[in-house]
Amino acid sequence: MRLSSIYRVWQRNWLHFKKSWLVNFILIVIEPLFFLVALGYGLGSYVRNIGGVSFVEFYFPGLLCNTAVMVAFFETTYVSFSKLTFQRTYFTLLQSPIEPDEIAMADILWGATKGFLSAVGISIIASLFGQVHSIMIVPALLVVFILAFLFSALGMIITSTVKNSDGIIYSASGFIIPMSLFSG
Repeated sequence: MRLSSIYRVWQRNWLHFKKSWLVNFILIVIEPLFFLVALGYGLGSYVRNIGGVSFVEFYFPGLLCNTAVMVAFFETTYVSFSKLTFQRTYFTLLQSPIEPDEIAMADILWGATKGFLSAVGISIIASLFGQVHSIMIVPALLVVFILAFLFSALGMIITSTVKNSDGIIYSASGFIIPMSLFSG
């Protein structure tokens, strides 16, 4: 694998992300913000302290991880499947000297990057709400990047094995969404 090829494909995704920044901002920051406000503060106003902390302080780390997982997984499932079948982006990339494993690694890294950016975005928003209390958010975000990388790779594995988008729906509905609801 050549790092320069991986970087070029990653850079292509970054340029597309910058071009459609408003839609991406809504999906990766505004949606988790709604969850933070609705569940963290709304539902949290009815829940007493959990282990000596408020419900919103209890909920924020889970929201941070869940946001990164969902964004990374869906980036390498639905978006990658669309690039493979409808947009034919991968077909075009394969006409260049870039190898398939380089494309896959670049998209996995891109999914992890986008998941990480969503975690950073929700952390900035949460800090405005007073939920980020220390510099320990920095190593936590590094762990979140690793988590996003893992689920981005899982999404790419699923995308490489499914025949149609139903296979993605089954994995998301049968594994990812229940995991996010019941993982505490």
